[in-house]
Amino acid sequence: MKKHFNKIVSGTVFTLLLGSGVVFAQNVQIEKTEEAINEGVTISSNDLANNHSKIYKDEIISAADLPKEIKKYMSKHFPNAKVIKAKKEETLLGVHHELKLDNGVELEFNGKNEIIEVDGSTKLPDSVIPSSILKYVKSNYAENSIVEWKLDRNKQEVELDNGIELEFTKEGKFIRIDQ
Repeated sequence: MKKHFNKIVSGTVFTLLLGSGVVFAQNVQIEKTEEAINEGVTISSNDLANNHSKIYKDEIISAADLPKEIKKYMSKHFPNAKVIKAKKEETLLGVHHELKLDNGVELEFNGKNEIIEVDGSTKLPDSVIPSSILKYVKSNYAENSIVEWKLDRNKQEVELDNGIELEFTKEGKFIRIDQ
């Protein structure tokens, strides 16, 4: 039986084996990643149960070991920030990177080394926000600033410094307020 990843949650998969009228259950803890959602990946519960130890491998790495695309993104958008923690996560879907910067910003990159999340506690640089979203926020929330940006499979989200969350299409067209 195949399971589709369509939500980011921690869950439990049970692999059932039927034999001689007896049911055996193997409890395997999994974490569904956003990358699975972005890629529309389908993985069978048997694959998860049989390969659990191979599914995730986290490793702390140095900033020097980051892929060139990530280093380029950093130098363009956060030229004065230093990486205080870099984590490389290997999954069935490829390598995923998470960074914490000395200015309090956290970055997340997918398996293609593309930015998928920028999370800060203060105003993010305008350069990390798609222009159509930035224009909308400046027109409708001039007194506020964007402190978080996230790209999901079919949409983008921003959070403002007043706690309001705004949803946009993947192309940057406003959808709704999600408070």
